[in-house]
Amino acid sequence: MFSVILESDDLGSKVYDFDKDEICIGRLSSSDIQLKSNNVSKQHSRIVFREGKYFIIDRKSTNGTFVNGKRVTAPLSLKDGDKIYVGDFMMTFKAGQAGQKKGPKPPPLPERPVDEAADLADKRGTVPPMKEPLDLAELAEEEDTLAPVREARTMAYLAALEFGEFRDTHMHDLDPEDEVLKSKVSEQLRAFLEQGEAAKLEPADKNQIHDAVLAELLGFGALEKYLFDEDVDEVYVNGPERIVASHHGVKEVTEDSFSCEEALVNVASRLAASTGVELDAESSVIDFSLPHGLNVAGVLFPHSPYGSALRISKRLRAPETISGLQEDGLLNDDMAIYLMQAVEAKKTVAVIGATARDRLDLLAALAAAIPERERPALVNFGATVLLPHEDHLVLENAAGEAIESELQVCTSDLLRAASRLSADRIVLRDLREDAALDLLYALNSGFEGSLFSLFGHSAADGLERLSMMAQYHGTSELMVRKLISATVDLVVCINRYRSNQRRVSGILELTSTEQGWQIAPVFAYDVQSDTPTELLGGFQRF
Repeated sequence: MFSVILESDDLGSKVYDFDKDEICIGRLSSSDIQLKSNNVSKQHSRIVFREGKYFIIDRKSTNGTFVNGKRVTAPLSLKDGDKIYVGDFMMTFKAGQAGQKKGPKPPPLPERPVDEAADLADKRGTVPPMKEPLDLAELAEEEDTLAPVREARTMAYLAALEFGEFRDTHMHDLDPEDEVLKSKVSEQLRAFLEQGEAAKLEPADKNQIHDAVLAELLGFGALEKYLFDEDVDEVYVNGPERIVASHHGVKEVTEDSFSCEEALVNVASRLAASTGVELDAESSVIDFSLPHGLNVAGVLFPHSPYGSALRISKRLRAPETISGLQEDGLLNDDMAIYLMQAVEAKKTVAVIGATARDRLDLLAALAAAIPERERPALVNFGATVLLPHEDHLVLENAAGEAIESELQVCTSDLLRAASRLSADRIVLRDLREDAALDLLYALNSGFEGSLFSLFGHSAADGLERLSMMAQYHGTSELMVRKLISATVDLVVCINRYRSNQRRVSGILELTSTEQGWQIAPVFAYDVQSDTPTELLGGFQRF
């Protein structure tokens, strides 16, 4: 027998005593411990009794299960007094019987006829108690038959880390092409899957676990097929249990996952190792570019408490073009012609948008329109864009988090380097405050027709952000605003709507005023209807 003491701000303390080998914790009314909260999954976690011990198992919940502050990524043995955290709830596990011994159950109260119960309620001024209405969605919820497979996969991966091949070496030091190594690990995995609870699984499930774990131990696991899929431009990992792939800007939650947090971190370490970056226990925020065009950014557990989070951006298969954006419906014929003529005429353009990938696509399309006779300098693009120009520069401010600080340079240094390297134009991705003023000075003294992007929800919002960033080092607001109006000719805004469709939402011209600038719309996208499934509207010229 064991007990769970639930502590809640609303309900106070409540003791649950159990005399069975397995209980379920979740949001469903059928749960042994029902926790009514949106951050608790329907079937969140289980406590099971196996081989003389109690274990807690997370059931692939959205927000995770934690014991004593540590996320449960594999069946975890519980000790008396352990603190269990599920959503906003905290529970204390007590091994053995808790509280006073229960006495015999009182005899049941005699049942009253329905009419008599109603009359009695009327006399007391209360409504007769009613049972909670049945939730048909909950009744339709099927038992999670995949839970044993997931648990066996986690256990298989953790057991594999104790194999002799992995015990005393870094995962990324092993050669994934070594057939002898692969054969040895494969044989040991199959032997493990014929023991204990895993032996009860279907042969197909065992094969699936074997292949998934082997790929995580020696390759890139669930990421592998997305890294080399030309139709996938970005991959997001939101903890070990959720992978989202972006196909041409459209995100889709996949059915793939990692065995556990350890598997996810080891795959991230293997990616980082190819750049000379070594992830260790002190790594928290990572950002590095791989030689073949991948950029990896992330926050590792426990700073991402529900599991390490990664974003992997891939190099564009071919340079995005204004015509390509036009074919995809992001702008119309007149807008495309206007932008190509503006780039040809060396107008300085600021690209403003709320989504990094959208800003990159639009900035790359404008950069591809720069005449091929010129020598543009791409700054802070990494290896994400390939221009058709035979003569162009690619300048990056940092190769990776683990590179020594004295080897890193700031964006301002790269802007000065672009001048010394005789670049005709600067194309700067995602301007930040440390380089905003230097960029304005550079554009004001040359580099006509340069392009840069920055975050903003609208043209006005983006320009105000640019002004504030340029004042970072104490320059007066009036001077900064005059610099902006003298430097920036056009603002091009890109927006992603509720339907996940993108549009160039506005093209605006800047003119100088005594107080800085004035913006006048040239083109705009007029939204008539924007729902999660449909976007209706049209482009208009002013």
